[in-house]
Amino acid sequence: TVAHGLELCCQAPHGVSVAWGMACAAQISWQRGLLDAESFERLIRHVHPLMGAIALQPEPDGFRGAIGRDKKTVDGRLRSVLLRGPADPIVVDDVSATDWWVALGEVRATVFDRPLRVCLRGHRAATLAIAASKSELNRALVIASLRGDPAEFELDSSADDVRAMRAGITALGRGEVADAGAGGTTFRFLIAVAVSQPEGGRIRIAEQLAARPHDPLLDALRAAGVEVVREGLEFSLGPLPRGPVEFRVDASASSQFASALALLRAARPDVSVTVTGDVASAGYLSMTLSMLEQSPLRVTSDASSAAVWRVLNALGAQVTFSTEPGDLQPDSAVERLLWAHDDPTPVELDVGATPDLVPVLTAYAALSAPSVRLFGAPHLRHKESNRIEDLVAAFAEVGVDVVATSDGIEVRAGIQSPRIDARFDPRADHRLAFAALVLSTRGPIWLTDPRCVTKSYPTVFEDACAAGFVVDV
Repeated sequence: TVAHGLELCCQAPHGVSVAWGMACAAQISWQRGLLDAESFERLIRHVHPLMGAIALQPEPDGFRGAIGRDKKTVDGRLRSVLLRGPADPIVVDDVSATDWWVALGEVRATVFDRPLRVCLRGHRAATLAIAASKSELNRALVIASLRGDPAEFELDSSADDVRAMRAGITALGRGEVADAGAGGTTFRFLIAVAVSQPEGGRIRIAEQLAARPHDPLLDALRAAGVEVVREGLEFSLGPLPRGPVEFRVDASASSQFASALALLRAARPDVSVTVTGDVASAGYLSMTLSMLEQSPLRVTSDASSAAVWRVLNALGAQVTFSTEPGDLQPDSAVERLLWAHDDPTPVELDVGATPDLVPVLTAYAALSAPSVRLFGAPHLRHKESNRIEDLVAAFAEVGVDVVATSDGIEVRAGIQSPRIDARFDPRADHRLAFAALVLSTRGPIWLTDPRCVTKSYPTVFEDACAAGFVVDV
């Protein structure tokens, strides 16, 4: 019942919606005294790892209306399934749509945000179906929109950034405010969609994203004659001027500044972009330029998600993939970057082209014999977190010693292990959460804020269970 409401109002995936519905049904059953506390906790432990993030955007009336259209409604009365114990369901007709809405809020507050305990029971062979690359898919969605030629792709993704991109493109096309959330890629690429609209567009961002650098992109727009007005967390952008438009942008802090402007060529071939400075993560700009030449557009599986398992395979995991990531993604190079974890020869690695790999490579380094220096990525300080300082702090909290440098991380020689059942705070950064999964091969870790992984890899805990990990609350 709840799942149908979430699918209609939030466009949440079916399996995720069902997991939320089961938790809500357990919540109401426990509150009514039908389900004892032990059985409630047992059920929650099972469904919690499957409860991906959902956008609780609907107004109560919208959710109640969706619930009211459920096929189990008879003569205007909503029938619901509650639980008295394992394999002992009961059908009732006195749980209202409002009761379900209240339960949904209670579950989000008391169940969803619980820490997860992650540990390795034993490596198990698994073939994983990695979702579409969010980097490629987000570019493809923008290019298709600007070409006015909606495309379909064999692979898709339910990552937060992709869902926000789709919703933002739709909103801007309707003249509505697009919500980019906390996604830097989403915000910067939606700017290309906004300024391509006849009247421009408006984009709202999360406070977390406001702290990251955007001025080089906004300044380049203003210099080319695009009106840019910021009011709090909302940006109003005017349309591109008529005639040839020349942009000049400093991409030393983020290649996305240049990519966002280059994407405009999908709609306006008379746009030109001059890039100054040493381009940060230049491979992602190359990806943008390559995809602008594609027809039809192609999207492969996510190399950054697969990289988590490439690193774990070097530690004994037995994971393969149903499809392989494409070479356009810089993180597809991860296997060429790995070293033998039992070889004491010092390692020095330039990670300027692959900054997203630094957290999992740091975890791998901590579990390896040699001293390791990762360098060349000062722009890591401007990611979802200050990914250098925050990574060092998160590792220290679980007893793993790594050192911050101006442009990366250093790890001393000698194999380290996290403290048993230590709490790892990823600072709302999905890449740090993946590092915790790598560390958990040496002992169980409590991961606070586990839901940050939905930004890029919502199914990582399900895949971890398939590969021999135990994920519990």
